[in-house]
Amino acid sequence: MKLETLKFKSGNLFWLTISGFDGFYLEDISVYRLGLKEGMEISEDLFDEMKQISAIEGAKRASARILSSGRKTVFELKQKLKQKGFNQESIDSAIEMFLKNKLLDDREYAVAYVKDAVTFKKYSVHQIKQKLAQKGIAGDIINEVTADMEDSDQLERLVRQEMEKGPDKKGIEKLKRRLYSKGFSLWDINRAVGEFENET
Repeated sequence: MKLETLKFKSGNLFWLTISGFDGFYLEDISVYRLGLKEGMEISEDLFDEMKQISAIEGAKRASARILSSGRKTVFELKQKLKQKGFNQESIDSAIEMFLKNKLLDDREYAVAYVKDAVTFKKYSVHQIKQKLAQKGIAGDIINEVTADMEDSDQLERLVRQEMEKGPDKKGIEKLKRRLYSKGFSLWDINRAVGEFENET
């Protein structure tokens, strides 16, 4: 096999084509380390090494683009890389690099998610735990970040916040449906609404 094309493209990337195979990218540091030159003969072992390096570098670049659009869990990033066709070795290498550099952290993600879920989405603790599990967060992390949370306290705060606005009967039923959709039980919702009404 012969290295037919070795062309600098942009940033730190070279485009390579090898006789009989599809082209691929390599970063400049890999091109220099492997001593690649246009026209040189490529052994099967070197070709396999080049392809795997290209896949790992590509997975890392793809990870950077994915994470630049918003925080992700390890599980979510793995899934997105799989969807893009990267092999397991390149995915694992990319994940390891981003974990090492603290750019991927499931605990930090969970802490931020809980804060957002309570402040803006008004989720119940049960629903927060369910959502975090769906995102691949480990059970011990979920338990840690929700340890001080109580559904009853959160529900009473949400009910008081809305009931103080003086909703009519229809508005109260709408509030109950909305709270139920957030993961609170109907029994707890009715209890919290009833307790507020008894206070006033």
